Amino acid sequence: AAADMAAIEAATDAGDAPTIAWAHLQLGWSEIHAGRDDEAGEQFATALRFAEASGDIWAAATTHMALGDFLLNKREWAMADTYFALSEHVYIAHSLHRRADIAIFSGDFSRARSFLAAHAKAIASGRLPARLAAWNSLRQGDLARLDGLGDVATGFFLEVGASDLAAHDPTLAQSALVGLAMIYGISGSGSSAKDLLVRALKLDLQATHWSSPLLSIIAATAELIVERNPAGGLWIGALATRLGMRAWFRPMHAQDVARITAILDRVRETYGIPVPDVPADLTAADAIAECLEALASLDLAR
Repeated sequence: AAADMAAIEAATDAGDAPTIAWAHLQLGWSEIHAGRDDEAGEQFATALRFAEASGDIWAAATTHMALGDFLLNKREWAMADTYFALSEHVYIAHSLHRRADIAIFSGDFSRARSFLAAHAKAIASGRLPARLAAWNSLRQGDLARLDGLGDVATGFFLEVGASDLAAHDPTLAQSALVGLAMIYGISGSGSSAKDLLVRALKLDLQATHWSSPLLSIIAATAELIVERNPAGGLWIGALATRLGMRAWFRPMHAQDVARITAILDRVRETYGIPVPDVPADLTAADAIAECLEALASLDLAR
């Protein structure tokens, strides 16, 4: 943060608005990582003001994209979509992919498919690199899973996991793994789901990657263990809820939230267990460690 402030001061002295905007964006990322969403929003708003005033298309598009990511993770779908649309002329891949995300979160699967079709067309025409097809397959898998087409979704997720891009992008690999885990968990293949969740958690033990799918991984862990360990499952679910209040993590799909919440509520009512009290300063690393411990102690023998 000190380096970013120094960059802001130097750029201000030079009248370099694009660099001022970039430095405020970096401060915004730092605030998000620290869990200070309000402060992050202020930094992004300042970045936007300087970027748009500069007339620099790259500075403006980069700021629009960053604001879109921030608002998506804050679940402000409409405004996030607006900013992604503004960045599309420069960041077409990110814009189309994120707008498909928003459509899925909003339950508009038809709109999601139209964005994914445009994304695939850009890849086929050479406008986007072929390696980005893995991101398209991931969202196709999400759509199929949420539509109840488990076999189709499994094919997409396995394709993503085998891609070169997944080998270098933890968030992509984690997303494919948790998608498979949710399918296997629902189908009764608990041992497979457990192994997949352990792999996903170990890919990023500190949850340092922007837009991590950690909430889905933790919630899937809670869903898997709650039947055999009600108190432990409720506690893991509460950890996901606490971390879900922060804009650093990618939101869960609404359908998954509804299903997992209903399961946890039923168990809570059956056993009379109160809502666990989770510390406000819970770290992602601590939550990951607790999930790994819970999974390690889980006996899935039938």
